[in-house]
Amino acid sequence: MPSQYFTKKDLQISAFILSLIGIVLILISTLDYIYALGTLKYSEINGEILILKQEKTPRNHYYYVLKYQYTVNGNLYQNSKFSNGVGNIKEFERQYSYTTKVKVYFDKHNPSNSVLVKGGRSTVINGMVIIGVILLIFSLIAIISTKSQFFLDIWLSMLG
Repeated sequence: MPSQYFTKKDLQISAFILSLIGIVLILISTLDYIYALGTLKYSEINGEILILKQEKTPRNHYYYVLKYQYTVNGNLYQNSKFSNGVGNIKEFERQYSYTTKVKVYFDKHNPSNSVLVKGGRSTVINGMVIIGVILLIFSLIAIISTKSQFFLDIWLSMLG
């Protein structure tokens, strides 16, 4: 498309939207990372699996239903959170029956927060970070293109 169809204001709005989406993606990934690191500090306690089964959706996809309980300071808690993106629930299912005792990792400051596998995707660059950085680069090109014909040509070539 020729540049006469785009005003500097259009590019600034595009840059703002792209940078906003990029920042949100990076923020979500950062919060996920912080949560994963936090689970490494969770305390360990014995718990009991109440439900662990595989179910099928109407579209023939499978998912797991998990529910376990544990007691902290005399209070009974139930949860269904397996992990923060690590571990293999299929392997976990092979190892445990519905009534088998299991190690539960819980937040001692908020015992209702628990997982069966500590840690998270902390050692892998999250795809959302990569997409967020790419969007920030595109927004930077859009901002610079309002001041430089060279970058305006790059931006217009990306638009097709």
